[in-house]
Amino acid sequence: MIKNSTFPLSLILRYIFVGGFVGIIYYAVMWCLLNFYLESLGLSAMVAFITTSPLSYVLHRIITFRKTENLFQIARFSVSALLLFSLSYSLDHMFGAVLSQKLLIISTWITSSIINFVVYKTFVFRT
Repeated sequence: MIKNSTFPLSLILRYIFVGGFVGIIYYAVMWCLLNFYLESLGLSAMVAFITTSPLSYVLHRIITFRKTENLFQIARFSVSALLLFSLSYSLDHMFGAVLSQKLLIISTWITSSIINFVVYKTFVFRT
């Protein structure tokens, strides 16, 4: 039996909803840190990432992929989150001097979201 490899629209919409919600919290935490506590954008982004990653895992597990939790899933999520953070940081570093800040944020968010969805579906929350 061949397993259906397409992504149902409801799954994609749940992913966008959860990712958008977590993204708003991420940028709010980063903005507050940058404007009130820290002077480093990189450090603010890292603290915001560490702060919102557990929320992202829980919401994607419960709402997006509707899976029960297991230890391997948490480990796979942690590995994928660190790799994605490294990729996002690398994109910012490579194209930061070429692109405007808004364009850089948008392109990084879109690229990361697509990669993240595929990694979550095929590796982290696989069935």
